[in-house]
Amino acid sequence: MYQMTQTTPTCLWNDSASIEELRYSIEHGAVGATSNPVIVLDVLKKSMDEWRPKIAKLIAEMPATEIDSFGSTVVTLRQFLAAAAELNAVIREIMVPPV
Repeated sequence: MYQMTQTTPTCLWNDSASIEELRYSIEHGAVGATSNPVIVLDVLKKSMDEWRPKIAKLIAEMPATEIDSFGSTVVTLRQFLAAAAELNAVIREIMVPPV
């Protein structure tokens, strides 16, 4: 991979959100990275302990006006969060019956 980036006009972009994969790619000549929601979700599932504090920090530092400017994305996110909370409640009821 490194040889290709050094000896051809090819620009290598890594299609990943994994820190480990991105680091490897950069060390071997990658010039950028791209991703998509499916790839990001897969990485988050595998390494949420690593990402949770980073995500929380970004959210905490983001001005409310910026969040509001996302428009329909905010509505979609709120709907998703509500559905996730509802699903969590159902799973807890099944896993931990009331005493």
